[in-house]
Amino acid sequence: MNDNTSKNPQKPPTKKRSYAGRPTRSERNKRKRTYENEVELKAAKVEYVPFNEDYNARIVHPYVYTYRTYAKKRWTLDSKSILDVYAAEFGSYPKSYYEAAILNGRIRVNDETVSLNYGIKSND
Repeated sequence: MNDNTSKNPQKPPTKKRSYAGRPTRSERNKRKRTYENEVELKAAKVEYVPFNEDYNARIVHPYVYTYRTYAKKRWTLDSKSILDVYAAEFGSYPKSYYEAAILNGRIRVNDETVSLNYGIKSND
């Protein structure tokens, strides 16, 4: 048998199927990338930070960011205070920073100010 079609049969090109009028995956993805109205377009734009030639870098000014985390089980088992947990788990600042943040109310538990010796419970 020297028939090439038996060894390497060519499949007919497949047609993109749409189930019950549902758009194909590529059409759905394309729709996600486009903006429906002008409000979404304005919200998606990022503020341009100009290049500062004096420092040879872009300088981003400080901004407020709320970081939320949930209590981990290992925090509740050891009966450590909130100050000890923050100092051990989030080591980017010294312990004195976390102490001042707890006292000033920047670090809160369930949106309430707590004391330095507050023990973290489950569901905090």
